[in-house]
Order: sequence, then structure tokens, then C-alpha cells
Amino acid sequence: MSTEPNTKPTRRRTAIVGTTAILAVVLLLVISGCGAREDDRPVREAVKRAVTKKPTATPVAAEDTTATQAGQTQAQAQEMLRQILVEQKQALAEAEAQRQAALALHKEDERQRRDDEEAHLARVEQAAEQRRAAAARQRREAERLRQEELLALREARETARREAGLQTQRESEERARLEDEALLFSLEAEPDETTWDDIQDDTPDIQTESTVSMGLQKKGWKISGDLRPILDGLHEESRDGSTSSDMAPGIRARIGVDFGINRWLSVGTRVAGTGFLGNFNPNFILPGNNPEGSDLESGTFGFDQLYLRWQRKDRFSLAVGRLQTRFQLRGGVYAKSLDRNNSHNWRVNWTDGLQATLKTGGWRSSFVLQVNPESGPTGVRRDPLDFHNDDARLTYFLALENFENKGALVQRAFDISYLPASLLKDGDPEGRRVDYWGFVGRLMFVWPPGKEGLRFRGGPEIGYAPETPTYAAMDLTGTGDVNGFAWNIVASAMDFFPGHSIGLNYARTGAGWLLAPQYRPNHELIELRHLWRSKKFPLLETRIRRRTELQQQIGTARPRTQWDFFIRATIRFTLLEQ
Repeated sequence: MSTEPNTKPTRRRTAIVGTTAILAVVLLLVISGCGAREDDRPVREAVKRAVTKKPTATPVAAEDTTATQAGQTQAQAQEMLRQILVEQKQALAEAEAQRQAALALHKEDERQRRDDEEAHLARVEQAAEQRRAAAARQRREAERLRQEELLALREARETARREAGLQTQRESEERARLEDEALLFSLEAEPDETTWDDIQDDTPDIQTESTVSMGLQKKGWKISGDLRPILDGLHEESRDGSTSSDMAPGIRARIGVDFGINRWLSVGTRVAGTGFLGNFNPNFILPGNNPEGSDLESGTFGFDQLYLRWQRKDRFSLAVGRLQTRFQLRGGVYAKSLDRNNSHNWRVNWTDGLQATLKTGGWRSSFVLQVNPESGPTGVRRDPLDFHNDDARLTYFLALENFENKGALVQRAFDISYLPASLLKDGDPEGRRVDYWGFVGRLMFVWPPGKEGLRFRGGPEIGYAPETPTYAAMDLTGTGDVNGFAWNIVASAMDFFPGHSIGLNYARTGAGWLLAPQYRPNHELIELRHLWRSKKFPLLETRIRRRTELQQQIGTARPRTQWDFFIRATIRFTLLEQ
């Protein structure tokens, strides 16, 4: 019988201890990689004891106890490892969820940014389109003011011929005139050497006539009007770097009725409107329904005159109602203005209020009181002038003019415009609101004097505004207030060929000059124009013009430049004259 001890339990215990040691090592590695925690300390210590404990020969009972403890330690280690793995998976899942959320937030921010950029580009394009449309309307409006002079001259000659053959009727009218004046005035006015018809003015009547006329008032009815067809073209190099071109034919039509109650009192009205061929859906607005902006939109008709006028000979006139007011540099080919020129070119606009004019000693003084509706003035006024405030509803204008010939000097004039509480200093309706003043001076020369043959006509017009908006209000780079200085000069060669005249106009307008109907703020202008007057055909004019911004606006790629031209005719007619 062998006495060799039984080694199977010993081998089994050795295997268990070895397995336990391996699991403990793995667990220690995992714990060391994941970071130790306070509640893992007993397990780590047990694992360490299990690893470092050397196997010893123990009795069988002790070996069984040791095996049991090793199994428990192994189970605890496995459970701990499982928990750590679960926590690692949870941490990885949370990290992935956070990454996905951050990615979604980034995508949303990127989409919002793209939407904002597209909306901004759309607004910029819409504003540019509106400015192009407004510029086109302004160009088409400048074409109205000229053929009237020739027709008026023809009418005056026909009237003179009729009066030459009707001496008895002329004497009767003179007696009636004297009776009317005797009724109104008991004192004889001082003599006036120069009559209004004697002034040397080569500018067409249609470009200079206004509601307040200094000519002799006639009794009875008169129905007359004019048509102005125009072909207008524009090429624009926009601020964003793009270019565009447009060309359109259009027409402006006006017809008026005047009734002379007697030789010193009259009433009158006129309907006017414009439209482009191919896009002409006319509609009519009544007085009181003023348009948004400075003049009637294309396709719209309305009353541009509706007045009561009283006058005394060639000395005093007062008109109340809806008027046409004009104070211009009379340059022959041109009739330009830095402050007041209703219905120039192709426009239809007016002045609501009153105008009083007194002529004495060769000087003509005029006072205009204008009523501005809340929607804006009915003549050209530039932003940031605003008339929503009640204190800005009335504006005032005073002018002194002299058209007597003093050698080569044939016109000198000085204007003052006062617009109380109308200037948004910072461009904000809720911000500062101050008074706006404008001062304008004009001179015109002719050489050689006379109305026949080749002669040169030219002169300057200068304007200054002491109070102007800030650079920020005009979207320009700079600090403080913008420049309020403006000037233009015209030069014309009249009748260089019989019936043909040509002129050049150059102008620079500061960003703070906001009154010019024919010049934009912050612009340089150069214009060449040809004029053809014929006894058999309508007045015909051709123009080419370039306008460029003097200073680039903030946030734009370059200053805007526009080239435009027109060919226009002016046809005047009289349907009835009694």
C-alpha cells in the first residue's frame, strides 16, 4: 500500500489560485486604466493579497477554506470588472450623445448663418432694384419742360396779330383793365422800365413756367396741354460689382383748364400722368391721396395744379392751392435747380400751399409756404429729411431774382429754404431732429447780348447747408457731419446752327445737400445735351449723362456709377381759347 500523499486537491487549489491571480492582474490593469475609486479599495487589497500570497502546504481543510475565499475573490473581481465595463460603455455612450448634440448645434448655426446671408442679399438686391426704378423715373421726368416756350411764343404772335386787326376790341379791353385796376387800387404804382416779356431768356418756356405767372391775365376759358414721348436708357454699375442695363419708351401727358374771371382773378386745374409702353395700367388719385414719395408713380394720373390766382398787372401775384413752383438757373439748353423745380423732365409733382410774388425795381421777390403731408413732400426732398413730426409739416421758401440785362449779366438770384424739425440728424426717427436750412445763389451770363445768332450762355449755381446729417446717417465712412456744399455750372452754345443748341452741365453735390431735385447727394454729374427747335416740328432734345458717387458707402464693393440717355420730344397743344 502506497504512502504517497494525494496530490489532486493540491493541483486543483494551485489552478484556482493561478486563475485568481490572473483575474486579479487583469482587474488591477482595468482599475488602473479607469481610475481608482474609494469603493474599490477593499477589492484591490484583496486582489493584491491574492496575487502576492505564496502557495503553502496546508492541511486539506485549510486548503478548502483558501479555495473558497479565492473563488469569492474571483467572483468579486469579475463583478467589479463587469461594472467597470458597463460604466465605460455608459461613458462612451454619453460622450457620443454629446458629440452628436454638438454636431447638430453646429449644423443649425451654419444653416441659420446661410439663411441670414441669403436674406441680407435679398434685401440688398431689392433696395438696389428700387433705387434703379427711382432713377429711371427721375430721368424720364426731366424731359417735359421745353416745347412750351415755342408754342407760347407762337400764341403770343397770333394774339398780337389778332389784336392788330381788332383795334376797337383792344381799346375796349384796355378800358376794362383800367376800370378793374381803378376799382382795386387808387394809387398809381411806380413806373417799371422793363416788362416780363423783355427779359433775355433762351430757356424753353415749358421748363421755366410756373403757376404764378407775371404776364397779363386774360379773361375767358383756355384748355391746353402737352405730350412728352421719351425713349430712356440706363446702364448701371452697382455697388455690389454687378452691372445692369435697361431701355424703355414712355410718355407723359398733361391737360389743363384755366378760367379768367376777370383781368385780375382766375382759377385753374390740370391733370397729369406718366406711363411706360408695355406696362401701362393707368389709375387716378384724387387730391388728398398723396403718393408715397416725391412724385406720381408710372401709370398714375392726378391733379398737379388746382389753384385760385389773383394778380395785379405785371407786379404782384398770389396763388393758393396746388401749384407748380420753380426757381432755376436758366442756362438756355438747361433749366437746373439746387432747391425747387416741380415737374422737371418726366416727373409729375407739385407744391401744396401758397406763393406770393412781388416785382419792383427790376427785382422779383417770392415767398412760398408749403404744406407737407405725413407721407412725405410732393416735391423732391432727399433722405434723411422726414416730415412725420407735426413741427415739420410747414416749410418756408424765400427767393429774390433779377432778370434785367446788365451788360452780359442776365440773371442773379438768391434763395433761402427753411425746413423746421425735418432733419433726422442720425438717420433715426426716434433720434435727434433738427431744423434744416439751405442757401442758394445763381448767376447767368450771355455773350454777345441778343436773342438771334450764335451766343454763349453760362453761369454757376451754388448751395450750402450749415446743418447736415452725420456720416453714420448717410452710411458713409467718417466721423462728425457730412459735407453740405453743392454746386453746378452750365455752358450752352445757342443757335450754333439755326435752331440747334448744345450745352454742358457739371455738378458736385455733397452728401449733406438734400434739396436738389435734379442732383443726388454724394454725387458727381456730367451731362451733354442737344436741343433742336423747329417752327414745323416739336421741340426735340437728346441727352447723355454720367453720375458717380463721390464716396463709397459702407459695406459696398465700389461706388455706384450710372450712364443714361434720353431722346424726347415735347408737343404742346391748345384745344380752346376764348
